[in-house]
Amino acid sequence: MRKLLTVFVLLSMLLVYGCQKQDNDAWRFKQEYEALNSQKNEDGKSYSTIAIPEDNTVRYVSAEEVIEGFGNGTHVIYMGWPSCGWCRRMLPVLLETVKEYPGISIYYYSIEEARSSYETDPSSQMADVYRRITDEISRDDYDLTTEISYFADGRMRLPSSLVFFIKEGEIIGVHKRTVESHVDAYEPLNESQQKELADIYRTFLQEMIRKDAPGCSDCD
Repeated sequence: MRKLLTVFVLLSMLLVYGCQKQDNDAWRFKQEYEALNSQKNEDGKSYSTIAIPEDNTVRYVSAEEVIEGFGNGTHVIYMGWPSCGWCRRMLPVLLETVKEYPGISIYYYSIEEARSSYETDPSSQMADVYRRITDEISRDDYDLTTEISYFADGRMRLPSSLVFFIKEGEIIGVHKRTVESHVDAYEPLNESQQKELADIYRTFLQEMIRKDAPGCSDCD
């Protein structure tokens, strides 16, 4: 009886910790992206003002966790960063659309430092992280040619604002930026463009929750 009680207490503590981390990640993400509101970039252009909902489903993940995330579970993987103009335009639509699908988390890993290190300091530890992440993505047979470009050495160059939709460890969808008719990251999406982008995300999300999927990361 005492052992059962101990196990119950430990499980309860883990559940509480998991919920607290989710809440802390949501708040941290909101603060990180909204911190650039009204600020200017190095070109003197103003970052677009962004409002991140407090109940977003973002989870910060490490390099190891994002690598594992490409091969396991059902979730969204977002690899942008706060100063990315395209990211600031597509994120509100992504966050609100994912909330329509309870149990689906957005794994967040900023690829900026790793990609930059690969370009400027290929012998560095972060450059090696970039190699490992892109190697893991390359193991999937999903066609990425319309979404990414490649370095001169043939390694994929992951763009900002890139979103992967993962179902049971397989890439079922990838999308970058916003929609074809939206050509300037400093211009807001109109209502029609927002709907078009949300529908693109929903197409992949609906596939992720189809009944043939055994489960999803963080589902009850």
